[in-house]
Amino acid sequence: MISLETSRLILRSPKVSDAKDVFEYCRDTEVGPSAGWSPHKNIKETIEIIKKFKREQDVLLVYHKEDKKVIGSVGFHIRNVEDYQRKTREIGYVLNREYWGEGLMTEAVKELITFCFESLKLEMLVCSHFDFNERSRRVILKCGFQYSLTYERETSFGLRNTLLYKLSSIDYFKEKINL
Repeated sequence: MISLETSRLILRSPKVSDAKDVFEYCRDTEVGPSAGWSPHKNIKETIEIIKKFKREQDVLLVYHKEDKKVIGSVGFHIRNVEDYQRKTREIGYVLNREYWGEGLMTEAVKELITFCFESLKLEMLVCSHFDFNERSRRVILKCGFQYSLTYERETSFGLRNTLLYKLSSIDYFKEKINL
């Protein structure tokens, strides 16, 4: 089981007992659609997603230390065989709307980036956002990703213009040395 910690957060493997907190933000009509999926209709749907996360072992829940609750998730997904062979993962994230604008997702993603490059020894991370999702764009840029290209991505709501960003391990370690 993975557990990462920042000053305000713990990023950890999901548990079915987290379902109530996860459902709280997954049912929000502004949260899921910003990431390309429909809001959860009931807690059973959320439990099935948590079980999937546990099986695939590529999503960590974001636990807020002070509030003692799960407020989001961060993923580091292998999307295809080429990604696996090239040691590449796609970072994805979602956050309870009550916590937007506090820098928490930037904090969580930066910690996940460190884990991916320093522990998993990955060579490349990619991250994307829909063209209307300015909040996500800001997180991506604050975490050091560089714009790569724009493409159309299939979602639960049809095709969406998607901006893709990349961060290589070389750039990550160069920036770390300069700090």
